[in-house]
Order: sequence, then C-alpha cells, then structure tokens
Amino acid sequence: MDVIKGHEFCFRTKKPPYHPSDILKFTHIYIFHNKNNWKYVVNVEEYKHDVFIMKFFKQNHADSKFRYSILTNEYDARKIIQTCVNIGLHVLQQFPKASFGFLGMPTMKELKREDKIFNTKRYRVYEKYATFFFKEENFEHNFDINTSAYFMLNKKQLEDNKHIKKTILQMFTNHFIISDFFRELLDIEVN
Repeated sequence: MDVIKGHEFCFRTKKPPYHPSDILKFTHIYIFHNKNNWKYVVNVEEYKHDVFIMKFFKQNHADSKFRYSILTNEYDARKIIQTCVNIGLHVLQQFPKASFGFLGMPTMKELKREDKIFNTKRYRVYEKYATFFFKEENFEHNFDINTSAYFMLNKKQLEDNKHIKKTILQMFTNHFIISDFFRELLDIEVN
C-alpha cells in the first residue's frame, strides 16, 4: 500500500457523554479540511479499558442519520482515511495501551440492497489500512465480515491482563449491537 500524506488535523475538544454511561468516558473531537476545503469531523469515542472507536463524517452531513453512509464523490478517500489513521496514531501516543475499533458502514447504495450491508465496501478498505498501520506485533486483529466490525486489541493490554480480551470484545459487541444498528438504518426509506 502506498503511504500518502493525510490532511492536517487539529484537536477541537473533549466532551463527556450526553447521557450517563458505564463504559463511554469521553468523545475527543478532531477536525480537518479536505482538498476541496470541506470540513470533516472525527469523533474518537473513549471507552473503559483504553478502547477508542473512531467515526468520521463530512460536517454538512452532521444532522443526517446516514452521515456515516454518504459517499461524497470527491475522490479524496485515501487522504481522508489516512488522516483518520494519523489521528489514531496521535491517540496512541497519548494512550500507549489504546485499542481501536470501527464499523465499515454500508454506503447508501449498499443500504438499498439489504444483502449488501455486511462485508461492506468501507469495511474492506478500512481493513487494509488497519492491517498496514497497526501491525500484528502490537495489535491482535479481531473482525467479523458479516457485521463489518473490526477491533484491534493492543497487546500491551494483554500483557497486563490476559483476560481483558473477552471483557473488551464483549463491551465492543454489546455497545454496538451491530445487526440492530443496521436494521434501524434499513427501516428508514433510503432515497
């Protein structure tokens, strides 16, 4: 994979959860502008056990329930994804035991085809970045192509507690209740 330079990003703020949560501690918000000067928001949710879930979207899609599914057709995806990787590496500098997870959300086209909401296009692309930048020497890669879910467990966590894997993976799975999440999107008419 060719490594390209991502966009410059900046940390904006750190917010506690809107509703009290036993597992979600904070959301770290980063922003960047792409080549067309469109603003992007990256929410890095910080959970118990130094687990971070990354989500990003174009600012003008912030109010859409489909903000994570809309393709912008700006042909800047590689730099945008690279920017998110760079933000993850920035988080890793601050939290050396950080583990990361993401969902490869279906595109609007995939949502229209109910059989194509799993092993999504985004999942397949993000997986390549995850395995390239978060090497197996440092991270245990756990994934489920049927739900387009991916989790990279930091091996420093395992050194401290050999049983943490089950706890963290269960937390990741329970929090996202992935199949229900996709069903909720499909219940809304997709234009």
